[in-house]
Amino acid sequence: MMKERDYHKNYAIKYGSHNHWILYQSARNKVNSMMRIATSEYFRLKIDASKATDPKAGWKSINSLTGRGNKSSTVNDILFNDKIVPDDKDISESFNDFFVNNFGHWIGKMHVCARSRKAMTVVVWEIIDPSQSCQ
Repeated sequence: MMKERDYHKNYAIKYGSHNHWILYQSARNKVNSMMRIATSEYFRLKIDASKATDPKAGWKSINSLTGRGNKSSTVNDILFNDKIVPDDKDISESFNDFFVNNFGHWIGKMHVCARSRKAMTVVVWEIIDPSQSCQ
């Protein structure tokens, strides 16, 4: 079904076919419906299986399925221009370079400043007026 959906979408885009666009929309809706049903069935089976064993396992399964209890991880380094960047200041400079080089034309004459708050190790990005300086 997904191949059919993708085929009709690609054909509609490539050749501007209205009929294939209608077929794509229909196939897309069927795929979405099938995905909702499959997801619902998966969750129902997992919960039913864990309920049969014991309540603690049931809640553990529910929490795992909903993503509850997953802690976010900290970023120690990033890969930028095929180089590993481990330092916090260099990471913020890499982000700055990326955004300025890729989205600078949207920002116009504004400047992007990165400020690091040492107590929380949070980098705050701001767009400031060019007449102001980064503080």
